[in-house]
Amino acid sequence: MKPVIPAVKAVIVHDGMFLALKRTEQTDEVYDLPGGKMNYGETHGECLFREVYEETSLEVQPFILYDTWEFFHEEYQMTGVFLFGRNAGKRRNQAFKRARGL
Repeated sequence: MKPVIPAVKAVIVHDGMFLALKRTEQTDEVYDLPGGKMNYGETHGECLFREVYEETSLEVQPFILYDTWEFFHEEYQMTGVFLFGRNAGKRRNQAFKRARGL
């Protein structure tokens, strides 16, 4: 049986723009929402907070379940949720100031 890996993605909107991160491991310009795999014992919300902070230094709080997604690979299946996130009041970087429209 192939493993199922739980994950989250954050939809973070600010001033009419959403935050997308350029994936540096790709040769083409590929953008993705912040997020990642859940650790054992972690809730979706805890994972979202941790992953967004690790990738952007933004502190966000999840507040609405937006959608679910599935990704099938020959070795595993990844299943996840999209959560809307909002700024928790502390912004430690300039991610939105460097943002550009996609």
